[in-house]
Amino acid sequence: MQTLKSEAASAIDRLANAQNIVVVCHFDPDGDAIGSLLGLGLALRAMGKAVVLACDDPVPWNLTFLPGSDTVVQALPPGAFDLAVVVDSSDTRRVGRVGAEAMARGAPVINIDHHVTNTRFGQVNVVDPDAASASEIVYNLLRAMGHALDADTATCLLTGMVTDTRGFRTANVNQRVLRTAADLMDAGAPLATITQLALDRRSFSALAMMGRALDKVRFEDGVIWSAMDLDEIRALDTNGTGARPRNISSLLNAVDGASVAVFFAEKPDGAVDISMRAKPGFDLTALYDEGQALHQQGGGHPLASGAEVNAPLATVVPQVVDALKALVREQSQARETAADLSR
Repeated sequence: MQTLKSEAASAIDRLANAQNIVVVCHFDPDGDAIGSLLGLGLALRAMGKAVVLACDDPVPWNLTFLPGSDTVVQALPPGAFDLAVVVDSSDTRRVGRVGAEAMARGAPVINIDHHVTNTRFGQVNVVDPDAASASEIVYNLLRAMGHALDADTATCLLTGMVTDTRGFRTANVNQRVLRTAADLMDAGAPLATITQLALDRRSFSALAMMGRALDKVRFEDGVIWSAMDLDEIRALDTNGTGARPRNISSLLNAVDGASVAVFFAEKPDGAVDISMRAKPGFDLTALYDEGQALHQQGGGHPLASGAEVNAPLATVVPQVVDALKALVREQSQARETAADLSR
């Protein structure tokens, strides 16, 4: 297996030599997916390359302020590409229809990601679980290429970093992350504006959805959760700008005494979107191990993870909640044992 350094060098070489490039991110994109997509795309265009930016779903309304957001397409134009780049996607299931098509056209695939559960599906895999966001990895690649960041590119990349760290509040934020953010600000990225537009804004439907989710919340054995079926979501989110599942799970995770939080949302195709958050000291990725409740159905980070399960909501909720209760119990016991041994 190549080292991260050699994979990055290979990615830089391929990006420098390709002329016709497609860049895709995962469906239901968050700020890091769109930030890294646009940041890389704008930089490559500034180098004189032809770049298609694509995602199964439109850019979320709170991110449409980003430069280039109006150029993201949901269907690929005909023709071949020299190179396909996938950003912020832990596996090929997350890239959706448009990503699958991009990879199927025969071009080499560069996989740029920071999820610990990444399956290394590219010909080149620039996967760094120590990075706080995919946008940070894109920044490092562009700097290594000698590209001078302009304000538009910097704004997109800083938005990815701000949103994936919840305003630099997650446990993976360190001095390196803050120095990168400062460099992006030096390039013209407006931190206060990004924070206000990407993190602090709420639509009325988002507030309504959060209210309904809180009305239905349950809290047992260190696990706090809520669930909404498709009829409820459609009734409250008539214009498609409501709270995303990850927003609600983050809200629930703030409750004192909760070790893990989960929000279940039924999707139009009948599948269930699962968004999970955990307090420091717990590891949600254990749920994806072989034989566990969400094996091969999702991925993410120890403290922030998600999955999509093709089963009825009434079946998924108790199964996953029981698995999370077991996870909290087992990992709490392991921590207590480790503490006892260290005394």
